[in-house]
Amino acid sequence: MYNEMVTHKKLPMVIIWIVLLLSLIVAKEIIASYSSMESTIRIVLEVFLLIIGSVGTCYQIRVCKIKYRYSVIANELIVKKIIGRKKKVQEIVKLEDIVFLGKANECRSLTNKFCHKYICLSCSNEKYCCIYNSGKKIKKFFFQPSGAFVEKLNHCVYLNCTTKTV
Repeated sequence: MYNEMVTHKKLPMVIIWIVLLLSLIVAKEIIASYSSMESTIRIVLEVFLLIIGSVGTCYQIRVCKIKYRYSVIANELIVKKIIGRKKKVQEIVKLEDIVFLGKANECRSLTNKFCHKYICLSCSNEKYCCIYNSGKKIKKFFFQPSGAFVEKLNHCVYLNCTTKTV
């Protein structure tokens, strides 16, 4: 059994949030400095900026709560999305069904199918791609485990393939 949790780093999110709020304050001051603008237009623009700031803040808070847990249990790769205390299984892949497991830039040319992304954008880990058979369909998803986790996963996939063919 292998387990790994990936979370968003808070510092880049806080910096983005501060830049957003500062730019909204500057935009509000620029709007307020135009005395020739009608007061109703000025009020509408200020309310619009307030809504943008509120939505941006809610989005940043929501994104910071998202975590992903990657696990290998009983020859299955399990990807769970965790938001606060809620856990939801996103993918369950049998190791023998994995066709490709490697860096994301190596798999883009293999298939152009719709895929899911289980990544944290501000995470420092490299993005990986998993392509697998799901019945008659080939599916793929992107995720961000550590290099050590990918090595263990590749080792499990290799052992599973060799024991399956013997």
